[in-house]
Amino acid sequence: DAERTSTLERLLARADPQLVVPAAPPPGVERALVLWSEGGRRRNDRQPPSQIIYLGPGKQLSLSWRARPPGGAPDEQLTAGEWAVSLQVRRAQFYHLWGVSTAPPGNVPGPSTDAPAFSIAARGFTRAELLAVVAGLGPLDLPRWRAQRDLFEHSAVEPQARAALEAAIDTAQPPAAGALIYRRERFFSRANTQPETLRDPYHLARYSRNPPAYRSETWLEGLSAAGHTRRYSEMYDAREDLVQSWLIVSGKDSWSFNAASRQLSLYPNDFEDQLAWIDPGTRAAIDLLANPGHGVTMREGTRYVARLQPIERSEYEQLSIAAMDDEALPFIADLNVSLVVTELGFAAGGGVSSTRTSVVGHSDGRRIESLTQLWNLEEQRPVERDEAPLSLRDGGTPNVPARYVADWVSADQLYDPLISVPISRAQELLRTPLFVLPADGAFKPLPIELWSSAGSQRTRFTNEPLLDAAREGRGVWTHYRTEVGLQLSLFQGPAEPLADYLRTHPNAPFWQQSVLRRARIAGQDTQGWLMSNGKQLDVATLWYFVEVDGTLIVAQGSGAWFPGEGVRLLGQLQKVTS
Repeated sequence: DAERTSTLERLLARADPQLVVPAAPPPGVERALVLWSEGGRRRNDRQPPSQIIYLGPGKQLSLSWRARPPGGAPDEQLTAGEWAVSLQVRRAQFYHLWGVSTAPPGNVPGPSTDAPAFSIAARGFTRAELLAVVAGLGPLDLPRWRAQRDLFEHSAVEPQARAALEAAIDTAQPPAAGALIYRRERFFSRANTQPETLRDPYHLARYSRNPPAYRSETWLEGLSAAGHTRRYSEMYDAREDLVQSWLIVSGKDSWSFNAASRQLSLYPNDFEDQLAWIDPGTRAAIDLLANPGHGVTMREGTRYVARLQPIERSEYEQLSIAAMDDEALPFIADLNVSLVVTELGFAAGGGVSSTRTSVVGHSDGRRIESLTQLWNLEEQRPVERDEAPLSLRDGGTPNVPARYVADWVSADQLYDPLISVPISRAQELLRTPLFVLPADGAFKPLPIELWSSAGSQRTRFTNEPLLDAAREGRGVWTHYRTEVGLQLSLFQGPAEPLADYLRTHPNAPFWQQSVLRRARIAGQDTQGWLMSNGKQLDVATLWYFVEVDGTLIVAQGSGAWFPGEGVRLLGQLQKVTS
């Protein structure tokens, strides 16, 4: 089934350290293929590969990942390399082997559970040959790819183009331990130039966090012969303002800083893929071999390779909320496209020096091609360690004006219990006025609850910004319910810091529409913003953002009653005075 098979490059592009392969082809094999799970042929590769099959005269070896062991007890248990192996002999030169890694935690190429990391069914091989294959199993890296790439068919890639792409990948080498490489690159993505649909002040302007055109500088330091690296990068926008910086260390805690949101993120990097150090041009070369589309050819008389690839609308239409669609890069949701054209240019030394991506569509019978992405490698050279920035050399977190520290290293407080608190505790946390509905109204108050970790200085972002703000003590929830089941929730906090937190949250905005709406709140004529995450009010979640006496009140409800009756109900809010 051609739809479920692929070449080794598609496995390489996936960069999954759990997908182990032999260090060299098994003896006597002449060809091989990767078999994918049902649906895995799609470009997004959401379905995992199931096995790699090696074939030769009188020989077949099927290597499966995350496989269940066969029925029955093993005939033999032994160690091969870093693998604890169980072996069954089915009949003469027909073996079944499965194994788990014995490497220490953090170096395990397979799953860390007791489930087998691999399973092999083989015929035509001796026991010694199979144990040698097992001893050499490891994550697919460039040396393993080079050793066996010729076993795989590349029918959709023109031979001259394949030679150029493989030569380009061959030039990619991680820096030796202690050596440093400096790289300067320039990026461009087609952006959404239409006016922003959201006018409220509670979200950052489009592309603030991630500009469509920028240059980056990277310092790459080799840490080991296995390709482990320390990488420090800085991104600058068209005005040469710093947008982002980050330090990524193989197997160590790493960080990133975003200047727009002033957010410093700390996160573990225990399970980094083995090709993390590769530049975008080399990744593109791997992708062309992995996903050849309608064909990969060498432009006649040039040093350019091109690929034509079909694209379905569902592949570029974002499935998230509309506001996030506006920020997609590259932005092509306004184009009616059917093909993607990718071109790679090569430097004199054979490496990829540029990539160009465009989309092709038709309008009124005319073929229209639109540029969507560009990448250019402007400079790459070895440097001395004292030329590298201090952030790379000392490996510590940067001295930057961060307002939020997003700590992904320890997420234990995400699930701290809720505790009921008196209204005085809520007032103490807010430090600005707290507003409540009258107790004798139709909406009855529920107990005020806080997370036991409220007030933590470390941010832990989820896809629910208001809940995140509550977990960190940036505001207080009050909930109300009527006898007929209508619910109204109010989240309140100091206006400026809470607005800034919600504005810069990674998952903001969490609404699709915002409309300015006047209302009378707590006896005052004010204006706020009515937000919605959908056009159908009967199923949408809605919010009304309004600032009163230094407090930001976010009223949350659902259903068609909220924009009218729900907002008018806020006129009954009373300031707590004691």
